[in-house]
Parts: sequence; structure tokens; C-alpha cells
Amino acid sequence: MSMKVRVLGKLWGFVRKRMEHVDGQCDNPTTPNKCIYVDSRLTGERELEVIIHELRHAGDWHRAEEAVDEESRDLARTLWRLGYRKQ
Repeated sequence: MSMKVRVLGKLWGFVRKRMEHVDGQCDNPTTPNKCIYVDSRLTGERELEVIIHELRHAGDWHRAEEAVDEESRDLARTLWRLGYRKQ
């Protein structure tokens, strides 16, 4: 699935596709036609975590990977416990 998302006023493509070796990826914000990619096989809380993770990179490209990992896990866990589910 491909669509457009807005992160801090910038448009990004959002693409679900089968990925090898990673669950998600975010293009450099200076890339023309930049995209966020999420492995199409992901489901549930892990899918939510990866989406949050890649959106965080889009919003703050220079933030340390460890901080993005921890925050994404915490946010996904909290939203999941609050009942977030994909329709």
C-alpha cells in the first residue's frame, strides 16, 4: 500500500512492501520523493512499533537510534495496552 503522510509539515510516501533484513526504513529527509517503508508482513504491536519508529526518524532524522528504539517501543506498548488496533 502506498499513500502520503505528513510529518512536521513535510510530505513523505508511506509504502508497505516485503523487506529483507529490516522491518522498516526511512529515507533521508533531503531525498526527493522521500518515503517511509514498512515490511508488509508485520502485524500487531510490532507493526505499530515499526511505524512509530520510522515516523520518529522522519520527524527528527539526527536523533540517536537507541533513543528512537526505546521511545517507539514504549509508545507502541502503551497504545496497544490502551486498545489501539488496526482496522
